[in-house]
This record gives sequence, C-alpha cells and structure tokens, in this order.
Amino acid sequence: MIPKLAQAHPDQVVNILEHTGNCISASIPMGLHALMSEGKLKPGDTAMLSGTSAGFAIGSLLYQHA
Repeated sequence: MIPKLAQAHPDQVVNILEHTGNCISASIPMGLHALMSEGKLKPGDTAMLSGTSAGFAIGSLLYQHA
C-alpha cells in the first residue's frame, strides 16, 4: 500500500516480507540492508523504510544515502 501511495516504481521497492516474514522493528534495518545489497541505493538517494509492530503501531525511517 505504501509504494502505491508514494507512486513508487516497482524497481524502487524492496519487500523483505516474502523472504523473512514480519520481523517487527528489525524490518527497517533489514530493508536498508536489502536495498544496499541489491544495489538499489546509490549516493544521494533517499529511501523510506517502514515496519509494523504489535497492534496498530508503525515505524518509518527516511534515510539519505551519503
């Protein structure tokens, strides 16, 4: 849903859920690692990473790669 709302192209999206399941707050650094290891994050790029937790909580990180 978030990629659709952000109008992100599929090449710009990494979904770790299908490989790891929901890792709660660890999903954010795991997503950052996936972006870097897949070569989708280049210097100057900005990434939004989100993860859920129990209940209705959600956490997000806006990261600019140096």
